[in-house]
Amino acid sequence: MRAGGCPAGSTALSRVPGVCYRTLGTPVTVTSASVSALTTLPPAGRYGFLIQLPAVDLPAQKAITTTATEAQAGLAISAAGDTWLFPRVERPFTGPLQILLPHRNQVLLLHRLLAPSG
Repeated sequence: MRAGGCPAGSTALSRVPGVCYRTLGTPVTVTSASVSALTTLPPAGRYGFLIQLPAVDLPAQKAITTTATEAQAGLAISAAGDTWLFPRVERPFTGPLQILLPHRNQVLLLHRLLAPSG
């Protein structure tokens, strides 16, 4: 076991004690992207937002979401020292990443990290 109680090869998820994830493939670093305003998105009017990567990063986006789809795995996004885990990816993303989290406060926090005002 590693620090944080995770098995070897896994990393602790930020803000969720006892939850771990493991990396599949090569991580991708994105240094710029467009982040939409908060909105309600399907299903059931849940809060979320969209992240649109620059065209040059779209092949990497498709590659990581294809890997996650084939492994029936989720997707992790790290920002400002926190890691956010998203549910199982059902298909490769070729357009904007749709970010939905279980709780509105989680959506607000991640949105503020990715798109700080002013």
